[in-house]
Parts: sequence; structure tokens; C-alpha cells
Amino acid sequence: MIYHSVFCFDLLKSIIGIMLKPQTNYAFIDSQNLNLSIRSLSWILDFHKFRVYLKEKYGVAKAFIFIGFLVKKNWK
Repeated sequence: MIYHSVFCFDLLKSIIGIMLKPQTNYAFIDSQNLNLSIRSLSWILDFHKFRVYLKEKYGVAKAFIFIGFLVKKNWK
């Protein structure tokens, strides 16, 4: 019975450790969808403010934007 209690305590410690571990959020943005959405609202997007918004609202550590640019040497 004591061995079982020690195992349960170790398991609980592991679960709490996982729950307390800080999460890292990333944003992957498709520039064409973002551009069309912003244009349809007749807005002008300030990318710096947008980045701050992502960080403050959603805790985004890194944001990546896909622009759809083809590099000839990588394209077959």
C-alpha cells in the first residue's frame, strides 16, 4: 500500500509540473486572407499594432506570415 501511494504522489507531481509549464503560442498567418479581409472592411492594417494585439490577447510568442513567394531554385 505504501508503494502505491508513492507512485500516485509521483504521478500527481508530474501532472502538476506539466500543468504549470508555460505554453508557447505561435501564429501562422496567410497574408492573402488577411489582406482580403482587411480590404473588405476598408481598413488599413498596422502590422506593429497587430503583432502587439496577438501577443497581449492570445499570448503569441512568434508570428509567421505566409506570403506565397516562390523561390525558383526550390521549385521543380
